[in-house]
Amino acid sequence: MINLKDFMQDVGLTSNQLLDKKTYIGGSSAKDIADGNWFKLYQRMVHNEGEDLSGIFKVQLGHITEEFNLMWFANDMDFQVPELIDQIAIRNDTYNFIGCLPDAIMRTQDGQEIVIDAKHTAAKAPWWDEAKLAEYYFPQAQHNMIATGIHKFYLSVIFGNETPVAIEIKYDAEWCDKYIGLCKSFWGHIERKDPPIDPAKIEVPKI
Repeated sequence: MINLKDFMQDVGLTSNQLLDKKTYIGGSSAKDIADGNWFKLYQRMVHNEGEDLSGIFKVQLGHITEEFNLMWFANDMDFQVPELIDQIAIRNDTYNFIGCLPDAIMRTQDGQEIVIDAKHTAAKAPWWDEAKLAEYYFPQAQHNMIATGIHKFYLSVIFGNETPVAIEIKYDAEWCDKYIGLCKSFWGHIERKDPPIDPAKIEVPKI
């Protein structure tokens, strides 16, 4: 007999990735950094205070469909997909505390690298709006481009049960300079074990 726990045991981050996750700011934390939700993020990183998402169906559905989403997207876009491996985070060469675990780094036929994140979201408002979705994931996209040094990014989004949609989010150097400054400041609180006060948010440009 197999149960849900057994079925899901290999879904999500590996043990190596989980161990590494506390040593850097990851892409999933980028929106909290940009929105000024620093105390909540600090508590999650230092004291493991956060919501357990293992029992949230829509979150786990995104994990289950991720690889299929990426392969379909690559086929539609004629991108090459390197073999998936159990990697630890990719870190920025200068700011080692800015890292990410992108869902994929694909290549165009002429060899250009592109960072890809796969999403599976609802087919109804407000998410049936590609511009709003791009704005919501803008901080994560910029963060992952900073971490990898690759300034080309796409979301591959399944809306409901529709074919994945490619949404490009362009690199914004001015916004990234501000964001890196925030990351440096926040990471100082992590290193000092000094709980931060929430700062003002930095606005996301209209897309």
